[in-house]
Amino acid sequence: MKFIVYAVCALSLAGTFAAWSLTKRIHVRKGSAIVLFLVHFAICAMDAVTLRFYQQAYPADLLHGALLKIAASLPCLTLVLHQYLYERNQFGRMIVLAMVFAMAADIAINISTPAGVILFGICHILFDIAFVKQQRPERRALLLWIVLSLCALGLLTLVRNKVSSIALFIMAACYLSILVSTCIFSYPLPKRIWTSAMVFAL
Repeated sequence: MKFIVYAVCALSLAGTFAAWSLTKRIHVRKGSAIVLFLVHFAICAMDAVTLRFYQQAYPADLLHGALLKIAASLPCLTLVLHQYLYERNQFGRMIVLAMVFAMAADIAINISTPAGVILFGICHILFDIAFVKQQRPERRALLLWIVLSLCALGLLTLVRNKVSSIALFIMAACYLSILVSTCIFSYPLPKRIWTSAMVFAL
């Protein structure tokens, strides 16, 4: 099974670097971005499926699970990094930094749930800062954020008995609120950004 992990990671890296070499085409050819996004999605999906089966078979093997998570996250990181290198603006820099925290959180959460949640929270806060600086949210967006955060808190309360501590409950409530804000504050931006934020949140 470990051989499969190494093979999938190697294939993912090869696909990611091949996509990197072709990424510049999305800036000069209309429609080529769709193909590129599909390639990155296929790599992430392959890693995610392999990770799912591997964690079920070897739940205690954190090292190989981390390798698969890095391989799954790398396409997204390289995609936003290439965009930043092309545009060189503050928005792109914030998105790259957020994706670095997302990759770290994805690995850390298997070792320590609170650490993973905190890192994911920082990641989404960085997304929010980038989105708000690009376009200040309207009052109705802020109101929607508050309402949906309260709804999320209500749903979390229903499963309160499954949360091990009050501190973890508060952390989960804050995280859900931040997650909702990421989806709402990205909505006024280009649809590919909003769609990416929704997929990332899910």
